[in-house]
Amino acid sequence: KTIHWQADDEIAVYDYNAPKHRFALESFDKSKARFLGKITARKDYFLALYPYALGADNLTDADAITVQLPTQQTAQANTFASGLNISVGKGARNVDGSPSVLTFYNVCQLLKFEVPEYVAGKISEIRFSANTPVAGTMQVDCTADIPSVTISAESSREITILPPSQATTFAAGTYYIVSA
Repeated sequence: KTIHWQADDEIAVYDYNAPKHRFALESFDKSKARFLGKITARKDYFLALYPYALGADNLTDADAITVQLPTQQTAQANTFASGLNISVGKGARNVDGSPSVLTFYNVCQLLKFEVPEYVAGKISEIRFSANTPVAGTMQVDCTADIPSVTISAESSREITILPPSQATTFAAGTYYIVSA
């Protein structure tokens, strides 16, 4: 499904091995957004990551971003927790200084689950377990047009989902988990 930007969204922009730069959302219209920030161009392209907070401070490889997908997530009814759906993009630096256009690609999956009415108010946390890592340290390789993800073998095989903010239990409804 289409991801819609929100007023407080920020992205990290990487230009070679320089530290990440914060780009603030200037304007948006659902799935299209304009971010504003500055970098000192050292290459003919740059990498961008959403959300800003989950990216490493520096690149360890010129074409890969290290990100941390949290092992504990706070649920939101009918959607996923804000700031967790990791997306990356690769953009060309425009020599004339005009804005660059890039497309973000989601690098995680969303797992949908339902809390039925008969258990509403009785569940204080939900745990998703898998045979392979599902959260933790991920390397997003942006060499190709479509990014590829490798998750560290030492990463977590479990994600804990807590009830929405201000609640101690889950209400009946649809929820999502963001997973590697």
